[in-house]
This record gives sequence, C-alpha cells and structure tokens, in this order.
Amino acid sequence: MIKLLVAVVTAVICSTRVDAAPRACTWADIDYCEEIVTSYIRDPCNWNSQKKSALYCGFIMERVECLRNLNCDIRRSTEEIPFNINTWINIMESRLPFMIDYDLCYEKSTNPLEVNYEDECDEYYVNKQCMEELAEYLMSPYSLGCVAMLMANPCFSSRRTKCGIPQAVIDGVDLTPGNFVNPNIVIAETGHCRLFY
Repeated sequence: MIKLLVAVVTAVICSTRVDAAPRACTWADIDYCEEIVTSYIRDPCNWNSQKKSALYCGFIMERVECLRNLNCDIRRSTEEIPFNINTWINIMESRLPFMIDYDLCYEKSTNPLEVNYEDECDEYYVNKQCMEELAEYLMSPYSLGCVAMLMANPCFSSRRTKCGIPQAVIDGVDLTPGNFVNPNIVIAETGHCRLFY
C-alpha cells in the first residue's frame, strides 16, 4: 500500500512539473506583438519631427518588451517558429544602448557616446540615417512593422560596410545579411507579415 501511495504521489509531482513547463510559442504570439507595435507606430503622439529616429527606437523597445513578456517559451525554436525568439530579442536589445547613447531616442543617455560630426562615416550617422529612414516609413498609414525590420538589417549593414565599420556581432553571430536566420524573413516567407488595423 505504501509503495502504491509513493508511486501515485511521484506521478502527481512529475505531471505537475510537466504541466508547469511553458508552452511553445505560436504565430498567434508573434501576431499579438505585431499588433502592439502597429498601435505604437500608428499613434502620432509617438512621432517627433525634430527627432524622427525616436520613433524607430521606441518601435524597437515596444517589440522587445512585448516579445520578452510573451506567455510562451521564448528560449526554444519549434517547427512552427523556426527561430529562437530570445536570440531575436538579444539582437534588437543589444543595439538599443548605441541608439540611446547617440541621443537618437527619447530616453536620456547616462553614457553619451562621442560623435565626430565632421565625419559622415561616424557610426552616429550610420545609426541616425537608417533610423530616420525607417521612421519615415513607419509613419506611413500602410507601413508594416515586419517590413521595417526587413529594411533595417540591410540599411545598417550596407552603411557600415560603405564606411568600413565592422558589422555587429551578437552572441557570436555576425549580423551581415545572410549569416543568420533572420526572424523577419521567416515571418514574411510564412505569410505572417501583414497589415493590422
């Protein structure tokens, strides 16, 4: 009788642990975040004609925050979502301090970066020009957050190459286009890059 009781208690504990594991992320989770960032970019209160780059910066922050707080396992890829959401977050989040420290966001920098305003290839200009171009696109009533993200990697990468600035490397991954599984390309290729009203 005691053996049976121990077996039942063990089975209950083990099944509870399995049930407590986070569920796999789905396209519905990704779509949820697309709706959140779409609401953010559609709100003219988030636009700033004096500092256009701030819209792109806020857009990235909103996306990171939403993805980080998803109620699913962002640490593993699945057959449905063939990329690691946590790695995607790390890539976006790793670029935010540069944007903030170059004073291209609404947030005030605690560690401002020095800028050589005489050098059009200073990394400040690479960031500023791409962020402003992407912000202009985002202010269009027909813009898609996932398309802006598709535009971002080639913009930053090509400007860095033109100016001889090394490409960003995150978690040992060189962010040159084609060197990693770009979640935005997967989103587009699977038909999940669409307009939310």
